[in-house]
Amino acid sequence: MDGRIIPDQPLTLFTNGRFNHVPLMNGNTADETNFGLAITEYFSNTNNALRTPPTAEQYLNYVNTTHAPPAYPDGTAAKVAAVYPLSAFKSPQLAWERVGTDSGICNQRRLDKILAPQIPVYTYEFADKTAPFFFPDMPGMESLAYHTADIQYLFPLWHGGPLGIPHPLNPQQTTLSDQLVSAWANFARTGNPNGSGNNPWPRYTASAGTPAWLIEDLPGLSTLTDAQYSALRHCDFWDSVTATQ
Repeated sequence: MDGRIIPDQPLTLFTNGRFNHVPLMNGNTADETNFGLAITEYFSNTNNALRTPPTAEQYLNYVNTTHAPPAYPDGTAAKVAAVYPLSAFKSPQLAWERVGTDSGICNQRRLDKILAPQIPVYTYEFADKTAPFFFPDMPGMESLAYHTADIQYLFPLWHGGPLGIPHPLNPQQTTLSDQLVSAWANFARTGNPNGSGNNPWPRYTASAGTPAWLIEDLPGLSTLTDAQYSALRHCDFWDSVTATQ
């Protein structure tokens, strides 16, 4: 924020309508944080047999150091650990991944709610947990719908760079890919991922009972209301602990 190019805090500008009013497609993968956890494990040792998955101690250290003042109110870490206890997950990786991903998703949703009355907003979650993984098999690491998993559904055989290994999509994934490519192309042409109308990708609304989120998964696309999606990702909790930021 320099007072000229960015004259105020971004959320203040968005709230006051001081932004370029164009349609917005805004979303995430269901397991964004898992990509960073995979990077950490991959580089923990060059010998695959010695690579170590996240531990319970590392998870708790992450919670205690990340969710601390000044970014979060005092006492938030204990609340996070209560909402996401290790006992509720098969592994520390899955607990860590859920905390990191849900907190980011709910911050994005806060922005969606601010912008939706002002511009067309289309929200989504890419949720195909079978998406080809860019990493080799590693101890205790589940790939899930990780950060960047959706890119290969939009750009043929995208594999992370010239030294990567292409991973072809199976028939079901190819169908999902075709649907996403069509939506992105429609959005580029018209500002509406459907081309026209409100189906299969509904315009975002926080209204009760109204489809709001497109879930990009197998065996097919589906929708959730904003209330359903908020409950899935614990957004009431994250909104309560980020309100002072």
